[in-house]
Amino acid sequence: MTDYTKTTDFAAKDSLPSGDSNKVIRGTEFDTEFNNIATASATKADLSNPSFQGDVSVAGNISVSGTVDGRDVAADGTKLDTVETNADVTDTANVTAAGAVMDSELTDEAAVKALDQGVATTDSPTFAGATLGAVTYAATDGTDGQVLTTDGAGNATFEALPDSLYLNVKDFGATGDGSTDDTTAIQNAINHASNNEIQTIFFPDGHYKYTTLRLYHDAVDNPDFQGEEATYTGDNSTASFAYTWPIEKATDLRVKVDGVTQELTTDYTVSGVGSPSGGSVTFNTAPGTGLSISISESNRDGRFVFLGTGRMAISDIKFLKTEPNRIYGSVLESTSGGQGIIVEPTGTFSGTDARNFRGQSMTFIADNTGYIITSESCPGISFNNCSFKQYNTGGSGLKIRNAWFFTMDQCFIFGPSGDGEQASNTGDGITGATGFFAGLWNVSNCLIDSFSNGIRWTEGTFVNVSVKSTAIQNCNNHGFYADNGTIQQLLFDNVYQENTSVRGRSFIKGDGNGTQTAQIRNLRMTSSFMYGPYMTGPLVDLDSVDSIDCEHLYVYRPRQTFLNVTDTKNNQLSSGKLENCTFTTDQDVANYYVNYTATASQTVFAYRFKITNVNQIVVLQNGTKLEEGTDYTVSGVGNSTGGDITLTTGATSGDNIKIYSPSTAVTVSGSTTVFTGPYAQVATDLVVYVDDGTGSNYTLQTLTTDYTVSDLDNVDGQTSTVTFTTAPPSGRSIKIIRPITLLTGILPSANNITYPTFDKGFYFTADPDAATSRREFIRLYDITTGTKFLPSYVDIKGTTGISKFGFGDTKVVTVPEGTDTFTPSAGEREFTYTFDSPDSTSRIKVERKPSGGSFTETFDFTVDLTTKLVTLGTATAVDEEVKISTGSPYNITGTEGRTYYDLTHSIAGGLAVFISDTNEVNDGRLMVIKNNEASTSSSQFDYIQVYNNDDQSTVIARLSPGQAGLFVMDKQNGDKFRYAGRIFTDNLDLADNQKIELGRGTASGRDMEIYHDGTSGENRIDTLAGLTIDGITYPTADGSANQVLTTDGSGTLSFANVSGVGINAVVDDTTPQLGGDLDLNSHDITGTGNLDFTGTINTVLSVDGSTEDVFITGATPALEFVESDNTGSRMRMAWNTSSGFSPTMYQSLYGDTTSTYGSINIQTRASDGSGNQVVYAYDSINDRNWWGTRAAGDVAMQLQSNGTFNVRGGDVVFEDSSQVDKFYWDASTSRLGLGRTNPAEEIHIDASIPTIRLQDSDGTDQYANIYQSGGTTNIYTRNGTDYGDFYIRRYNGTDLDISFRVQNNGDIIFYGDDGSTQGVKFDASTNRLGIGTTLPSTTLDVAGTVTANDLTLSDTQPVLKLEDSDGTNQTLEVLTSAGASFLTARNGSSNGTINLRRTDGTTTKRTMQVQSSGDIAIYADDGTTKALYWDASTSRLGLGITNPAYELDVYSTIHIGNDGGSGFSHSRLILDSNGAGRGAGIFSHNQVNDTEWFFGNPYDTPDSFAINRQSTTTHADSTANKTNSLVTVNSSGNVGIGVVPETDWHSNYTALQVNTGGALASYASGTTFGTAISTNQRTTGDTFVNGNKYIANAAAQLYLQDNGGNHIWYNAASGTADATISWNERMRITSSGNLLVGKTGSAFGTAGTELQADGAVTITRSGSTGGTPFFVNRLANDGELAAFYKDTVHVGSIRSRSGLVSTIILDPRSDGSGLTGSTNGLLPVDENGSISDDGIDLGSSTARFRDIYAGNGTIQTSDRNEKQDIEELSEAEQRVAVACKGLLRKFRWKSAVEKKGDDARIHFGIIAQDLQDAFTAEGLDAGRYGMFINSTWTDEETGEERSRMGVRYSELLAFIISAI
Repeated sequence: MTDYTKTTDFAAKDSLPSGDSNKVIRGTEFDTEFNNIATASATKADLSNPSFQGDVSVAGNISVSGTVDGRDVAADGTKLDTVETNADVTDTANVTAAGAVMDSELTDEAAVKALDQGVATTDSPTFAGATLGAVTYAATDGTDGQVLTTDGAGNATFEALPDSLYLNVKDFGATGDGSTDDTTAIQNAINHASNNEIQTIFFPDGHYKYTTLRLYHDAVDNPDFQGEEATYTGDNSTASFAYTWPIEKATDLRVKVDGVTQELTTDYTVSGVGSPSGGSVTFNTAPGTGLSISISESNRDGRFVFLGTGRMAISDIKFLKTEPNRIYGSVLESTSGGQGIIVEPTGTFSGTDARNFRGQSMTFIADNTGYIITSESCPGISFNNCSFKQYNTGGSGLKIRNAWFFTMDQCFIFGPSGDGEQASNTGDGITGATGFFAGLWNVSNCLIDSFSNGIRWTEGTFVNVSVKSTAIQNCNNHGFYADNGTIQQLLFDNVYQENTSVRGRSFIKGDGNGTQTAQIRNLRMTSSFMYGPYMTGPLVDLDSVDSIDCEHLYVYRPRQTFLNVTDTKNNQLSSGKLENCTFTTDQDVANYYVNYTATASQTVFAYRFKITNVNQIVVLQNGTKLEEGTDYTVSGVGNSTGGDITLTTGATSGDNIKIYSPSTAVTVSGSTTVFTGPYAQVATDLVVYVDDGTGSNYTLQTLTTDYTVSDLDNVDGQTSTVTFTTAPPSGRSIKIIRPITLLTGILPSANNITYPTFDKGFYFTADPDAATSRREFIRLYDITTGTKFLPSYVDIKGTTGISKFGFGDTKVVTVPEGTDTFTPSAGEREFTYTFDSPDSTSRIKVERKPSGGSFTETFDFTVDLTTKLVTLGTATAVDEEVKISTGSPYNITGTEGRTYYDLTHSIAGGLAVFISDTNEVNDGRLMVIKNNEASTSSSQFDYIQVYNNDDQSTVIARLSPGQAGLFVMDKQNGDKFRYAGRIFTDNLDLADNQKIELGRGTASGRDMEIYHDGTSGENRIDTLAGLTIDGITYPTADGSANQVLTTDGSGTLSFANVSGVGINAVVDDTTPQLGGDLDLNSHDITGTGNLDFTGTINTVLSVDGSTEDVFITGATPALEFVESDNTGSRMRMAWNTSSGFSPTMYQSLYGDTTSTYGSINIQTRASDGSGNQVVYAYDSINDRNWWGTRAAGDVAMQLQSNGTFNVRGGDVVFEDSSQVDKFYWDASTSRLGLGRTNPAEEIHIDASIPTIRLQDSDGTDQYANIYQSGGTTNIYTRNGTDYGDFYIRRYNGTDLDISFRVQNNGDIIFYGDDGSTQGVKFDASTNRLGIGTTLPSTTLDVAGTVTANDLTLSDTQPVLKLEDSDGTNQTLEVLTSAGASFLTARNGSSNGTINLRRTDGTTTKRTMQVQSSGDIAIYADDGTTKALYWDASTSRLGLGITNPAYELDVYSTIHIGNDGGSGFSHSRLILDSNGAGRGAGIFSHNQVNDTEWFFGNPYDTPDSFAINRQSTTTHADSTANKTNSLVTVNSSGNVGIGVVPETDWHSNYTALQVNTGGALASYASGTTFGTAISTNQRTTGDTFVNGNKYIANAAAQLYLQDNGGNHIWYNAASGTADATISWNERMRITSSGNLLVGKTGSAFGTAGTELQADGAVTITRSGSTGGTPFFVNRLANDGELAAFYKDTVHVGSIRSRSGLVSTIILDPRSDGSGLTGSTNGLLPVDENGSISDDGIDLGSSTARFRDIYAGNGTIQTSDRNEKQDIEELSEAEQRVAVACKGLLRKFRWKSAVEKKGDDARIHFGIIAQDLQDAFTAEGLDAGRYGMFINSTWTDEETGEERSRMGVRYSELLAFIISAI
């Protein structure tokens, strides 16, 4: 026996909430439970007639009514008793033999004893009921299709599955066999679910193929997506139509007339709400005859669940295209080329559309250009455990638009792939959009693979989009793409992004295509991975983002920039952070580089990278390269873990030791120019360095100039090629790097970043710390602009110091501009300016101009920026003017959000730069500001003020023109800001008047200024308060005359008077005496009077007088200086008239004698106080005088006793008597000028006839003059009294050889190389020239060969004869006679041939040939081709042909016109040029505007005529090319303007095609004709709308006037060139004058608008695609929206009220009526649209409403204030009330019986006549009471008087209640 084990806990389902899909007991659960029960029951016996296959053990009694094995048990009882009595049940062997067990043999005796005795133990037992756990199961089976359901109290019974919860598509005929089209079956299941409010649609295991599935109602494609429907046909009289199903509210019905949805209340009313048998729809106006009427059910909740048995795994769905046998689970495959599953198509919510859609455990497949699943508007969409596969390269996965909530969990979305590798795709994995501001998207645990964009956002603003634990890969455009619209919050958490073998652009793109408004406002990326080699753009590319937060990212091998942030929408980055991220490539440079700070005497330093020889390591000590073997040794060569460097001499403490391997460079060998580098997309991706020969320093090379890059745009694993312009020197190292740009644009903060280094082992620089290594390899700047952003901070780690780069909060602002000038009266102080106030009082400038003076700026004033009041410190004077101004800068080259500002402004006002408060401690915002204004600017405020604090009102720095400031803004101590300048390690150099300013001070200065005054030469410290130095405080103002500084002993100095003591007392002593030496202490003795000495002044005497330095009087005044040593040397300066010289004389004496002369020097001291400078000296030792301006020994000019005159180191000038410089030696140029002070040559003579004479000194009067006169240079020679010869000789190394000689007789001789042989001689006596002979016998006598460029023969009939010397009588004669020239050739006795040849010195070519026959040939450049040929025998001329067949036979171009100068037009005529089918044409070339026109047959379209034009400076045959065509006529007669007309226009058409976009075509064939105007189409078919093709890749439009008189407009969506166009007719004007828009015919049931010629207008619109068919909008004030007239009589209108609600005037006559809307209600109005209170009835006795449906009863006014005659009921009235209780009757309405017969329903109520009788019985008139109604009227048809009684039940019930 097998026990039953329960698998499903059914009782647990009771606690699940209603609507939870898990609450449903599924078929698989039934199967499991029933299989378990069947297995258990199959091994148990039945209660009735059990059959046992083994032994039966019974622990209790067995009672039988029959026999056991044929025996009567009762009869045998005695025997049994005996057996029981005698049996030994304690004997285990006996018990076992009896088939029983002992208690000791049981492991769970209690369980056996508790066994239900009612359970049979056959193999197939039956149960009368079973309780498993807490659940009691049904004792009997249910019917087919029923399921076990629980009542929540532990009872499970078989019941039919509620249709509202679940249905199976196979119940509707779906097969799921992978071949049958299951579209209809599945759609029927969906529609059934929609009609019965079923949520779950179950897809059992299978492969279901379909075309398109719709979860919405469509009158054409899916009309059954709704409830019951009743249809009728109008007859223009029937207004009421029945429906037969129950509804809960009137809006549960959809009512249409002729396909147009009607409006409840406005068009119809509904009765029968709540009735199980339905009711009726009553139209306000009976539908017209023949109109179709549809009444259908629209009641459902709009929730759908597609539930499957499981999705396909990644490995299977990825290869599904090529291996379809992998299919399993529930698979839905669309075979449509358009859309797969359409959840909602219009973008507007509809009552019948899906409002919530969920896919679970499904696989969705499509091969279309649309989407697998698309939804334009569904509030909630989710997918769980689903797979999606799109086969089509133009298709997409999902489109989710207008979804408030979208979730996708554990799903796979694959684009097209056949073998597992991604294919090119233009679609999106998921397309998102919204038309409203809302929403939450969540994509988690998913994979999106092989699309153009993984996720693309295309429209609207969405709040939150999160992508978590998801992979997006192999997208050829972007992973996440904000193409349009705005994502407020985007979260990427644990996202894996990569492309392998396919290129993409960016993983996250947030700025659309550059023209769209697309933004990702806030991006947070955490714990994510990016694999970047295949991405061609920035991995993250954002525009106008508010904040970026990137943490814990791992970015592997980015190809370009990791993060780029731009600001094109003026929404700068407000915050950003890049923290704890890792950027890496294949290798890390740290493996090849170590850096140590040595300890004292340290010698051993480890390296941890492998080298194969000692030359692969470089060791630097404090930047100096050490030599291996001399300075250090290396261990560990070949060891993969490295080794040690051991210094020969121990290092000094603090030494910097760098060890690195430069072996990653390529070594040049020979003349190599081509090298392999890393893959590059563009050439600028690579940076190239060349070793400068040291092996450690590298020079950056310049692209294009030094090298080029090819093999670009490769993918990962491939390389690019670098080719040098000039091969680097052999042995040099070449390094090629592909830098990675980490951040560009507006930079976020960057903390704890691990930077990439090597790339695929390609080349790197020697020293990673050098400027050309990591800081070039990791670019923290925008390479496209070359603007670097703080590259020196690239290696900063941690969070201390300046480690962040968030500068987006810095802004530059301008200041309002304005100037007011006042001419006040004297004594005024207050002035109010008129311009806008600036941001600070410091930007107000006040200037005052006194009478007759000029404006001067003043700072003595106060300003109130609110009232614009300026108050001067002092009142104005008479005729004084006051100017108040501020200004606005312009030409500000800095922009917001940048780090560096180079600012210029040029008008009054100055510039303010504000640095915002970020309230962040240690944010380290750094900013560089430079004032680029010129110091000579006319700006009134040429400085820049920098502000920073909470209210941005405090100036922290003022930058003068040319100054720059470096500011680090850092919030310290929680509430203070600190600003700092640069920390200088060297001297701070300031120019004159450049100040160190301390404190903020006022507009006129700082609290303290330290500077050097360039005017006065003073070193100044200016303060606005006091000055304290080392604790001593100095006074702030000067004292009075003669006061001295005194101290109070406490550190304070002041000016005070000191008198009566000390030195002041000397003035009172008339004969003061000194008791010792007088020490002047570096001071003077001044005053008037004499200074008399009788002794010696033993000091240096310095005398300073007002007129003379020393004034000496006497007969022979003298000043004598005597040495104090023993020699007595002295110098005397005296007046001495006896010497005969001038009154002053200088003498130098030795000893005390006056007869011995010595040397004398006159010296001066340099202006800078340096050593003595000698002016004049007499050197007695050398007996010479010299003058100079330098130290002794550097003699400038020297005159020796022998008359020698020397000058050194300066120019020499000699003047004439008039002091005019005549001789000038320019020492700086070593040039001599005679008569010129600025010689331009080594010798420059400036005179009227400058002459140089060279004369022999022997007195023989032999000389030569060289002179210049009248622009001619002459050489004149003389030999005594005769002419002299003139020679030109050359030096041969030993002697002088003659080259040229003019003899004194006039002969001229040119000599040969030997200097003696006469080569050419001119005989002046005979006027003959001899070449090769010294005795010319003729005018020109040549001995040898003559080669001449010009040869002139002058005679009456000059002849030049050239004759061959071989005697064959071959001659050539050149003869001129009677003005004619002849050239005659003779060949013996025959005519000869004349050839004209040319040579370049190497090759001789023929130019022209005159043959002996008389034929003439002119040759082309090659010297062999005959370009022009004259056939003398036929008198024919050939151009380009040697056998002309015509008088002029041209096989080339004829040039007509002037080809001479600028401004002339050229014309060219081509006739069958080159015989290449080029046709004929005329060229017209105009050199004025450099244009050329061509008329004729173009080269490349020979069977056409064209007018072409192109701009060219010279004639170009390319003009005759269709590329330059302006007008072309082809062989079919079609004309193209700006384009060659398409060749495949149908032969029925004649077309005028304008460019590639437009065409005018006409068609005429027999009686059929037409005309069309189109853009981007050509007609290749035989009609205008068939066979059209696109001309270009764009949309197309067509206007057609057909032969039926119709005018039709078409358009077509964008297509590709040459593809067939599918036209969409948009509008037509028929031959009848009707205008049709959106439709082609006049059928009213067809959607569209028709404006008929007779004035009728019809509008039809499909509700499923467009909604409301008619809109009316009134602007400004309230009034009529629509007015209705009958025969010009106003019969009604629709008006607006309060600009919010509509008012319908149904009766515009006096006392008319209408309705208007209000909040949650309808209100009556009068004929004017005014609210009518208690004045209008609803219905009448003759026109009754049948039913009124309402959520509440009617409310009647019962306000005491509006009532009178309030009394208690009389006794008679009370008796009537009692009687009314017995008047209640049941009845049926006659009208209902007439319509429905026996189906007419029974009603309850009171009969009005009975009520009247009850009142009459009590003597009361019922007509006096409001509850009783008796209406009378005259029948309009019969004229009879009619009446109808009624009862107000609300009053009647109150009346009856009074009797209870």
